[in-house]
Amino acid sequence: MKILATDFDGTVNYGGWPREKYEALRKWREAGNLFGLVSGRGVPDLLMLSDENALICDFLIADNGAVIAMPDGGIISEETNDFSIARKLINFLFKNPECTWASVRNAKTEYFVKPGNIPLNPGDVHEDRLPEMDYFTQISTSFPDIGTVPIVIESIKSEFGGLLNPMQNNCCIDIVKGGINKSVGIGNYAKFMGVSENDIVVAGDNANDADMIRDYRSYAVGGAIDSIKQLATYTVYDITELIYKELEGDDN
Repeated sequence: MKILATDFDGTVNYGGWPREKYEALRKWREAGNLFGLVSGRGVPDLLMLSDENALICDFLIADNGAVIAMPDGGIISEETNDFSIARKLINFLFKNPECTWASVRNAKTEYFVKPGNIPLNPGDVHEDRLPEMDYFTQISTSFPDIGTVPIVIESIKSEFGGLLNPMQNNCCIDIVKGGINKSVGIGNYAKFMGVSENDIVVAGDNANDADMIRDYRSYAVGGAIDSIKQLATYTVYDITELIYKELEGDDN
């Protein structure tokens, strides 16, 4: 039994949704293998995307590896942070005038937070009115200039040390518990299922996929950034090509 864990945005959906992709995914699972999504998105988003695209998943790994869930959304495990850190982090981010929002969530709840001088959309809260949460699993934000993102990431590392792991995703920054990333989440799921690391296959396209691309037998899809293509074991056009390459390898 193998595990295929793929990013969603720009990866499993790369190349659209032709019938051949669904057929390949069906053959993968019929061969006794597991398929699931690993993403910076939260569990509710992954459930919605799975439903919208008629994807049959065996697992969901959300919040860049911090949350592992069953295909119905039931939580297997969460890597959590104390909520007091969320307040400090949001305050730190909002000191930069280019930072105009942040989302803070766990598997049950999500709030979109804005500085006090920014108008609210329905459902948003201002920083000083952020309700108390039991814990958080991920905080996300974005900046208008992609060149600012690495600078902010370094400032977060300097301010919070190993407490947090900030990761770049284009103009966005996803921030989870220190030591957590997609690779760790996949490894934890594999242990839960009793699957060897040698039987883990991953696919991605962007910077926050780097750890899993480096750590496992990996594929970059056609639209991946150059750094991911350089890290990956293989580069393929899309998930369909990946699956048949893996299945044919089993026959050799």
